[in-house]
Formats: sequence, structure tokens, C-alpha cells
Amino acid sequence: TGLDTLIEKGKRVIEIDGARYLLELPLRADVAIIRGSKGDEDGNLIYRGTSQNFCPLMAMAADVVIAEIGELVKVGDLSPESVHTPSIFVDYIVA
Repeated sequence: TGLDTLIEKGKRVIEIDGARYLLELPLRADVAIIRGSKGDEDGNLIYRGTSQNFCPLMAMAADVVIAEIGELVKVGDLSPESVHTPSIFVDYIVA
């Protein structure tokens, strides 16, 4: 959509199966401060409401993630199926 326009200037153009595409690299954040309504001591997080929309994505896009947890529970108290953000993405917890 941006090929052969001003948008293409300075961007990398790749060709796949004869079709040309603009390569747009993903945005990265240095730090993300997110809030989980419930989480465990390892940093597994559950969100309520609209927090479910962007908090998991920001946790994956940031180099450092600080999670504020509304209700802190012990490891094993959360059902694995209910976890929105696994602890692997969380660096620091604030309860």
C-alpha cells in the first residue's frame, strides 16, 4: 500500500514470490508498566476489563516489564488456563 509513494522512502522493500512488500519492523518499548487485577509471586498475571486488550501485548513488546498486582496470591493458586501474561514476560512485581 505504501509502495512507490513517499511512505516507501527510507524503508526496506522485500520481494516474496514476485510480490513487493514494505518491511515495517515492530515497535519496541524500553519499559512497560502494567497492572494485573490478580497475580502470583512469580509474575503470572490475570487482567479484568480493558486491561486484557493491551497489557499482554505491552508485556511482550517491552524490554523491561514492571507489573503492579491488585491481589497477590501464592504460586499455584492461579489456574493456568486463566493466566493472560505468563511470568516469563514480567521482570519486576509491585504489590
